[in-house]
Amino acid sequence: MQASHERPAGERITIAELLEHYCLDEALTDPEPSHIAIVDDMLTAGTHYRAMHTILSQRFPNAVIAGVFVARRIFADEDQTDQ
Repeated sequence: MQASHERPAGERITIAELLEHYCLDEALTDPEPSHIAIVDDMLTAGTHYRAMHTILSQRFPNAVIAGVFVARRIFADEDQTDQ
């Protein structure tokens, strides 16, 4: 699947489309978790996080689910001059 940040703004993947692709490996669900952390980047709008949150909260309704978001900032090269 093409990365969301590489798609034109009007063609980004939707939560519904992601839900069609995401699944859980039931062999890894015992014991059932009480806390879940979803790690996601912040390149776009959080669509992947929302889709995974939906999947996990439906399967584990009693679990506390949190998001951990990773972002980066690129600083301009100090050796370059604005022209």
